[in-house]
Amino acid sequence: MKIHLTILISLLIGTSNYASIRYVTESGAGAMDGSSWSNAFPGTSLQAAIDASGTNDEVWVACGAYKTTTGTNRSIAFSMKNNVVIYGSFIGTETALSQRNLSCGPCSVLSGEIGLPGPTDNSYKVIRNQALFSSAGIDGFIIRDGYDERAPTLTDGLGGGIINIGSGPGNVCSPTISNCVITNNQ
Repeated sequence: MKIHLTILISLLIGTSNYASIRYVTESGAGAMDGSSWSNAFPGTSLQAAIDASGTNDEVWVACGAYKTTTGTNRSIAFSMKNNVVIYGSFIGTETALSQRNLSCGPCSVLSGEIGLPGPTDNSYKVIRNQALFSSAGIDGFIIRDGYDERAPTLTDGLGGGIINIGSGPGNVCSPTISNCVITNNQ
């Protein structure tokens, strides 16, 4: 009986670690609940998809341009999350991560270009992270058009593309960034 109980407990623990994938496309699709490519969240809900993700979840983002906000608040930026990996550059038909093709570089763009053409009214940061560990990951994106002309402080005037603000013991913020191009940020 002890062996059967151990197996049952192992099965229950194993199932609780199931990771979900949330799907995002520029315009969204179907029910727009992120449950599949045919029901993808719209690009304006990318941060909501990240926020809704739990431990070991993934967010899959199709090729296209994703802005930090649809408004003009320059302080809004994307934020990564511990224990969640955000993968970009999908065509939107893949069923396995290994089907994603990065041979021509990333095709999913995270952009701070929220106002008129030109940098002066762009988001200060495209990605703003705080207190992250290496379990927070981003992979397969172009990160561009952040513009932070403010006087440098610990949180302002630095890192137009990505800023990682450390906190806690050791003042840590060290997300994993892979297969990304960080360009045209000031």
